[in-house]
Amino acid sequence: MAKNQKAAEGQVKVRVLVECEYGKCNEVAVIDASLVASLHGVLDAEPAAVEYAESLVK
Repeated sequence: MAKNQKAAEGQVKVRVLVECEYGKCNEVAVIDASLVASLHGVLDAEPAAVEYAESLVK
């Protein structure tokens, strides 16, 4: 996902914490907001975490 791109309504940007179907570690993915709680430890939806992952993109 491009840096500073907004997520569609009902979706949320997340930082990938471990390689999985959503991406590799420290990538930013967009997922359905209803999935966030069930993916605790795999993805981080905190704005600071997403901002950090976006800062790694060059």
